[in-house]
Amino acid sequence: MFNLLKSDCYRLVHGKMLWVMTACLVALAVLAAATIHFVSSPEFLYASSQSMEMTVSAGEGDEELDEFDAAAVQALEASGKPASEVTVADFEGVSREMRTLESPLDMLGDAALSGGLVSLLTCLLVTLLFAGDFTTGFVRNLVMDRRGRWRYYGEKIILAGLAALYFLVVAVVACLVAFAVAGFTYARMNTVGEVAEYLALALLLAWAYGCLTAVMVWATRSGGAGIAFAIVVATGMVGALLGQALLVLSGGMVPWAGAVEPWLLA
Repeated sequence: MFNLLKSDCYRLVHGKMLWVMTACLVALAVLAAATIHFVSSPEFLYASSQSMEMTVSAGEGDEELDEFDAAAVQALEASGKPASEVTVADFEGVSREMRTLESPLDMLGDAALSGGLVSLLTCLLVTLLFAGDFTTGFVRNLVMDRRGRWRYYGEKIILAGLAALYFLVVAVVACLVAFAVAGFTYARMNTVGEVAEYLALALLLAWAYGCLTAVMVWATRSGGAGIAFAIVVATGMVGALLGQALLVLSGGMVPWAGAVEPWLLA
């Protein structure tokens, strides 16, 4: 089992797939930090306030405002000045508040983990690597007796866990560094216990989705089926829909369905 694991790790480290996925993950973390930094800047809030003032003047102010437009209007009202007299400096206080996030875990959840990005990358790596064993004929070179099957499938499950751990670490480090460089601060810091519990659950979630994807690949021996499964299931789309259906059923026909929903991976 150890030799198989070492062989797969060697293939990953010396191939392009792992590093391309890593670059995409880091780029998305930087993009998230840069986007929030831009929309919370005094200049953007000033421009939004001017736009909102024009909208209100045109009689179109009944529509619901998003978070950033609402912050711009709030700063405009707090300044006590008409829109024509406010300057960018009047929005620095609101910008500072918006760049003070609730906590590091709150940031990680919004920027990297809640959307299923770590799970998705884990499942894509599992699909491409595991399906390759069949397309290249690697499996045919192994002794597939009972002990051989145990070694092969056991090693793949461990590898899926290592992939989930790797992408989780990259996501956490990339987001913390990107948001720190962008000048974000936190209203409170999480305790060690909170961080350990949150990251352990995030790891188990990504690993579970990776194992489900591995089963799909082994059952179909198709990389395409594994990729489709990863996109639809690992992102939480199917789980979210199933959860809503269970909640609806729990309101009438199937009362116990509501107790199942909290246990879904999604």
